[in-house]
Amino acid sequence: MTWQTPVWHWLAHAAVGTLLVLAAGCVGGALCRQPVRRLRLIELTFLGCLLAPWLSLVSGLPQWSLGWLDAPLATAAAPDTPSASAAAADIEDQDRMDRAILAAQADQSKAEKAPAIVPPAAPSEPTPAPADAPQLAVMGWPSTPQMIVGV
Repeated sequence: MTWQTPVWHWLAHAAVGTLLVLAAGCVGGALCRQPVRRLRLIELTFLGCLLAPWLSLVSGLPQWSLGWLDAPLATAAAPDTPSASAAAADIEDQDRMDRAILAAQADQSKAEKAPAIVPPAAPSEPTPAPADAPQLAVMGWPSTPQMIVGV
């Protein structure tokens, strides 16, 4: 099922619901004689038209459908559909694969958390001497204070 199907169903239901609210408001406005009440009824009708599309998404409200937008049910199974036992085997294989992935991740995290053990150097091997820092060549330039004083 693609993403467009639920969107089109919601849009069609929203349009029909808003049309019904607007029609009821128009009939009520036409029957109302007092201008203040008529104006209030028109405002409430517009508010109802704005809320009608979103009220269909509330789960506690009843959902009525004429069945015009529902997809027809397939009466005959397609020849390439897997049987129930094959589907159950696929689910079991998927469960096994999930467990194996989780176990591998757990082993990897344990290996990452374990401290790295460095074997001590054997006494028969000589330890390397620390390298001396290379000395910079001394230039014949006098330092800044000597230049200022003129020594």
